[in-house]
Amino acid sequence: MVHKEITLLRRQILEHKADHGQFTREVARLELILTETHVKLGDLLRTSGRGIHQQGSEEHYLQALKAVTRLKQQAFLIERPSLLYHLRTDQAASHLGCLYRDQHLLDKASEQLTQAHDLIQELILIEDSPDLQELLGVTFTVHGEALNRLALLHAPGQGRSRESRVALEKQQTAVRIFSQLEGSSQGPLLNTIRCKLMATWTSMADTLDTLELHAESKTAIAEARAIGHRASGEDSTCQLHRQQSIDACTKHTMDARMDLDDHTPTLHIGSKICLHGLINQAMNGRQGTVLGEVKNNRFGIQLQGEQRQISIQIINLRYRDDPAQDSLTLYRKVVAQALREIELRRVKLQSLLDKLGSRHIDTARAQFQLGSALWLSNKPLETHQAVKLFDSSIRFMTQHEPNSQILTATKIVRDEALEALVKFETKDTLSAWPYWRPPTARWEDERDMKSLFRELRAMSGRATELTITSSSMSLGLYRYGLHEFKGPIPTPIDQATFIKIACDEIDKMKKTTLTPLIPGLTPSTPVTKPQSSPSLAGDDT
Repeated sequence: MVHKEITLLRRQILEHKADHGQFTREVARLELILTETHVKLGDLLRTSGRGIHQQGSEEHYLQALKAVTRLKQQAFLIERPSLLYHLRTDQAASHLGCLYRDQHLLDKASEQLTQAHDLIQELILIEDSPDLQELLGVTFTVHGEALNRLALLHAPGQGRSRESRVALEKQQTAVRIFSQLEGSSQGPLLNTIRCKLMATWTSMADTLDTLELHAESKTAIAEARAIGHRASGEDSTCQLHRQQSIDACTKHTMDARMDLDDHTPTLHIGSKICLHGLINQAMNGRQGTVLGEVKNNRFGIQLQGEQRQISIQIINLRYRDDPAQDSLTLYRKVVAQALREIELRRVKLQSLLDKLGSRHIDTARAQFQLGSALWLSNKPLETHQAVKLFDSSIRFMTQHEPNSQILTATKIVRDEALEALVKFETKDTLSAWPYWRPPTARWEDERDMKSLFRELRAMSGRATELTITSSSMSLGLYRYGLHEFKGPIPTPIDQATFIKIACDEIDKMKKTTLTPLIPGLTPSTPVTKPQSSPSLAGDDT
């Protein structure tokens, strides 16, 4: 139908020009309707549930931009600000920027969104309105997201930080715009504004993580959650709260895994430590974060609350002790968050299957998201289910959305999940810590325990000796995740003894988390609740 509208409008324009022999206000009006129709058709193609059809969408946005450029050159329009105002509010540049963002053509997206921003600001000078403010907020949000994605393509450093800070400024401006509009909107428009405000807070959280402002990122997610609560309080059927709950849960799961990584032994970039045994007594007890790999028995440390970085010998480092950051507490939090995320994504996928069916782009995306959560369980049955979901999503997107970045990502993760299934078929290759660490073979555990032994020996000042104490071993293994290890431990402990005792304990943990992979028992639908290992039933607290 929209294609027919465009053909009819073009015929009317040609007929009117033939009758009058000049560019008239009627021609301008028809041209205006034509640009609006091109944008409308571009949006339909870009967001079609049966596939994005990105090339066709781009063509219609470009046609609209050409029409706007041609019409702006007509001198008599300058004398009629209202007509010029309506002409420019089509904002094909903003829509095209969103399309390029979806295609990961980030430089082109940034260029179009900059043009859109400049034009919207010019329009606001002519006639300010809520519609223009909303459009400006969307432009700032999408531009910030594109800039942050560009920043992630660079290695960590000033270049990445500079682009991400520009992105953050744009997102903060969008939050201010949408927050003001939320206070003055009602009805369906209020829900639309809240949805965009929630998306901006979520996008800002990613940018803050890029800048390593993790506490501020959690605050942004909390703000997004508050919006969902406000919406659900006023309308119990509102979908906004459900979507925000899923997004927030995914973010919390990622944060929980990162916290656990940062509070375990084997010092690495991001590890949380405190200083110990320094001649400068004022420095002892100071907390910090490891910045790089060990060099000459030293680590680079970023002191907490300061900009300066220092180089410290490993003997002067201790793992940070905090009851709230205890490794067992953190692991249980990871499991609880991961299980909640899986359940929320199952409910969402089932809802989309009931509403839209299996052949819809939103369903394919939901299959990818649930599959990713199941794959990160690091368990055989759940990984098998994840592969089935990935395959279903890939089949649809290959046919309807062959250029999608989600298709590329799904193929990559599917291949990694298949590799994990191959590892599961190897005897005694499982994850001792489902939902956190991947499956490992005995030789991989021995390698990791060898590294841990060397680290514990260096931190305890026994680098010139070949043994460690029983207390060092107990502390190191507990922080590594062997929470049930009780000993007995001979003392002193040499490397071979340490590795054997630790790996035997890891083998015991693997057996308690074992869920056999039996394809015949795999649920026939992708949303059936998976079997859980016996050990995790008690961990979900």
